[in-house]
Amino acid sequence: MYPDFMGKEEFQTYRSNKILGKMYRQIKDAYNEDVSESSEQIFGADKVPFDEDLGIPGSADFINDAWIHKCSYDGQLNGLLGQYKVKREEEVVTGHVWSMPKYKSRKQGELTERLKHAYSSLKKEFRQIFEKMNSDFDQLTDDEKNRLYEQKASAWYQVTYHPTWVKKSLELQNPDEVFGERVMLSFAWITADYLARIKIRRKGTGNVDSSKPINSLARFLVDRI
Repeated sequence: MYPDFMGKEEFQTYRSNKILGKMYRQIKDAYNEDVSESSEQIFGADKVPFDEDLGIPGSADFINDAWIHKCSYDGQLNGLLGQYKVKREEEVVTGHVWSMPKYKSRKQGELTERLKHAYSSLKKEFRQIFEKMNSDFDQLTDDEKNRLYEQKASAWYQVTYHPTWVKKSLELQNPDEVFGERVMLSFAWITADYLARIKIRRKGTGNVDSSKPINSLARFLVDRI
């Protein structure tokens, strides 16, 4: 059994009355208060930023399917939020969970890991959906494939961030839900690598080699900060 100030949440711990234990709990309580305040800063429907650079010609062909998949994704993600009693989408997406009810340390760690695994599986499922194309797709050149993927990624972005689709998404929500209205934004970033390609080209900040896909938006940002 470990003292609580060691932060070994996956093991059984006890409340330490030593100075380190008291300091640990004071710092943790102050951190939780800050997180709680920031968690209340939710985007309203009119506050969601839409990047015009990420809307490209040809994306309209994928809009209807993108909307269907977003509704399915949001429904499953909301299911995880409800199942694990977590308040915010970004907690699930980042793995930094702060609003889950408090349990004994070991159970807390187990539930958090289950939630992370569940979301990882959900994200993988929808990435596979994104990558699935028509049967003649394999006959295309790399440039042609990437152009279609970019158009599809743009559609996924638009049904997530464009004001028209944000409004439509909110209209489908149940007003009696315990967490009230919330704009779900993580669906678009399943395709972050292709959104980064679009942004690079539209801004003219670099050349995009179609034979070397960008692995993540983070890589794109790191290279340019």
